[in-house]
Amino acid sequence: MPRKVTILIVLLVAALTSLACLSSTGSPTAVPPTAPIITLSATATQPAPPPTATLAPTNTPIPPTATPRPTATQTATPEPLAVVSSDTINLRTGPGTIYGIVGVLEKGTSLVVLERTASSEWFHVRVADTGMEGWVSEVVVELSVAADTLPLAAYIPPTPSYVAPTRAPVQPTAGNPTAALIYDAHIHVINSLSVSVTITLDGPIHTTVTVAAGSSLVIDLPAGGYYYYVTASGFAPLEGNNTWDPGEWEWEFYEQ
Repeated sequence: MPRKVTILIVLLVAALTSLACLSSTGSPTAVPPTAPIITLSATATQPAPPPTATLAPTNTPIPPTATPRPTATQTATPEPLAVVSSDTINLRTGPGTIYGIVGVLEKGTSLVVLERTASSEWFHVRVADTGMEGWVSEVVVELSVAADTLPLAAYIPPTPSYVAPTRAPVQPTAGNPTAALIYDAHIHVINSLSVSVTITLDGPIHTTVTVAAGSSLVIDLPAGGYYYYVTASGFAPLEGNNTWDPGEWEWEFYEQ
């Protein structure tokens, strides 16, 4: 029974609806415009990959290559030279004949001139071959430069305390009378020892002389060959042979 009632109600509603439609004017009812349907199109676009980080090349500064400069060759200033111009000369410990002898140089020996005295009469030199140093007189050497261009000596050795040389008496032998001989060899004997020196010479004449300690004297002899014998207290005797030609000579005794 309840189901029949329900159907009847539905039918009644439907009938009423039909009647309502039929009672309206014959004009068509305006249908309100339908709102446009917006279709959302979702295109699946693959996201662009993140930009690849391109590492820009690092601007690493390259140090400039050092270009080697040509080595400057230093040209050594030539040292002033001198050449021994006499046959033989004495190399001394100071600027003067009163100074001791450190060596004998032959003609043509090359010397390096180191300095000079104020008067330019003596030069402090070094022997080029041996390195030996000493002083020489300006009259026995030839310079390659003007003397006044050389440096002055910064130090002059003290003057030795020698007494003025005296001439030793000469005793002619019986076979060689003095009147027949020419005394043309002059030997300047320098005793640098602290004791006296006794010299005996035997040749054209025979003579014996004694030179006090720290003093000097000149022996005049006829030129020629001599045998000599020298004694000094505390030293072994010295003997030998030597020839003294005409001229000036020096003979020094010192402790080695």
